Amino acid sequence: MDVLGKEMSDISMKYGIRLSYCCAKYDLSKYGIEPRGCIDRETMRLLNIPFEDMTMPLREGCRCVKNIDIGMYDTCFHDCVYCYANSSDREKRNLKIFDPENEMLYGFLEKDDRIVELSSRTIGRINDY
Repeated sequence: MDVLGKEMSDISMKYGIRLSYCCAKYDLSKYGIEPRGCIDRETMRLLNIPFEDMTMPLREGCRCVKNIDIGMYDTCFHDCVYCYANSSDREKRNLKIFDPENEMLYGFLEKDDRIVELSSRTIGRINDY
């Protein structure tokens, strides 16, 4: 962990990238790698995205905040090799529910769906919550 932490720190400093980690049991702060959440308070505040603190963390050491996810697995066209959000089987993907003319990222509003405004942001389908 020390060798990897030092190497990653050196590379990130060279390219002006700030490293952080979530839920690690090993402290990497001596290499300038700070413990943060995957979806943390600082980022959410910076982007002015509403969130709430979780009363029960998902895992030990978790610093994430509760938020509304706007994505859906298997909806991206980019096929990045490192991506966790798409399955490798293109036939199983939800690309058929993507419409570039639609106001939503994916899917369609159904008859009983409502669009509501929360914390000055319009959020998609209320039925998803």
